[in-house]
Amino acid sequence: MWCQKKTEPYKNVKIDNFTTSWQDGLGLCALIHRHRPDLINYDELTKDNALANLNLAFDVAETHLNVPKILDAVDIVDTPKPDERSIMTYIAQLYNVFSSMDQVEVAGKKVGQFLNFISQIQSMTNDYEKRVRALHHEIDTKSNEFSHAHDVHSYPEVKASLHAFRDYRKTKRRHLGQEKDDLAILYSSIQNKLRNQKFPAYTPPQGLYPKDTEHHIKSLSEVETKRRRQLNANMNAIKAKLEKDFADLANAFYDKVQGIKHQSLEDTGSDLEASLKKQNGLLAHAKALPSEIAPIAKAEKLCDEAHIESNEFTDHTVDDLEFEIDAVEKIINREIASISGQIAASSSSQHGISAEQMKDYKETFNHFDVDGDNKLNRLEFKSCLSALGLIGIDFEGGDAKFERIFQDVAQGHPDISFDSFVEYQTRLQGSGMDKDKIKEAFNTLAGGKPTLTVNECTAAGLQKEEIEFITLNLPQSGGGYDYQAFLNKQFQ
Repeated sequence: MWCQKKTEPYKNVKIDNFTTSWQDGLGLCALIHRHRPDLINYDELTKDNALANLNLAFDVAETHLNVPKILDAVDIVDTPKPDERSIMTYIAQLYNVFSSMDQVEVAGKKVGQFLNFISQIQSMTNDYEKRVRALHHEIDTKSNEFSHAHDVHSYPEVKASLHAFRDYRKTKRRHLGQEKDDLAILYSSIQNKLRNQKFPAYTPPQGLYPKDTEHHIKSLSEVETKRRRQLNANMNAIKAKLEKDFADLANAFYDKVQGIKHQSLEDTGSDLEASLKKQNGLLAHAKALPSEIAPIAKAEKLCDEAHIESNEFTDHTVDDLEFEIDAVEKIINREIASISGQIAASSSSQHGISAEQMKDYKETFNHFDVDGDNKLNRLEFKSCLSALGLIGIDFEGGDAKFERIFQDVAQGHPDISFDSFVEYQTRLQGSGMDKDKIKEAFNTLAGGKPTLTVNECTAAGLQKEEIEFITLNLPQSGGGYDYQAFLNKQFQ
């Protein structure tokens, strides 16, 4: 199982046994390359050069890994079925050399997870800041346009201006308000992600906080109101009572909708269950809002029949209010989806275990559960630990280290349950984004050195994108990258 896992990414390698699977030499070369890619150029090897492949592996292992050459390449190539014990003994020597490197792979996964998280946060904060600046520019441009608009006095001009203003309120103004709400959600999402991983809160550049955007919107609302009143003041035959009746209903309804929206966007802290309960309650209120529209629509119809083109006491129309209802439902549903996702990730991942890791744990557990009783007895658990590189292959029968592990995991029980097995694996790998564990993972990856090389990242199994992130973001030092300076900056 160890040989298969290590050689799985390599072309032309299929390990089914300890005899014929090794005759072309590619299996041995793949094992060495997986752990020390600097020693063998695997891409240059072919199945046709079995003898050369075997001799290359034997020579590299003896020279660089201190593994003695106990096999003869000619005997392996020219024998229909090579001696199984001899090959197994040789592979066991390689296993003992490389099993310690499995710890580096675990550290590599932890580093990769950390780098992906940092990259995601950087992308989200860059997007947030870019969009906030663009929104502020749009708002200020529109504010300046309204502030310097020329006054109109004739009925056609006033009517045309009011129509243009209403069209703006249905289109551009809604876009600005929607973008403001979206950015508030994005800002909240960034803070939630950082809080859940125990990172410092995100501090935007000066002037880019949500409250600053609210200030810009408020300033725009003020000049909009000034422009609207300027136009309304020039409108004749306005039925004050009809306006007031409609405005009272519309404003109260709008305030109610905005109150629900603001409650939905409030930061309720880290209690996700309480936040979800609150959002579900707000959604129930929002869904009941359409039933309250009828009297407002009736009041608006009376205004239309009286040819009232504007309303001095409100900016809202029934269409606006219906849009606000739809908008607030969308906001609440997005909040519910976000919180539900966080709850699901928190509960289903078992403190940081990904679905892929859980699947791998289950496959490993089932593989060694030979009798199928959903438990690992002593022999099954020992075989499992050996395959995972957690204990060495001991041909002398010394079980002291294994006994300590078994007693720790079994907790007095005669067998190991799957939950106990997962809990043990979780303790080995660590979880979350604890800064001490992250630093320990980087240190393991670098073999205790203060800098990290690309070869060490490759040997640890980091993805191409993760290695590229390291080369672009970590300061260079000597022949490597100073991860300590990078981590100190991230956790300051």
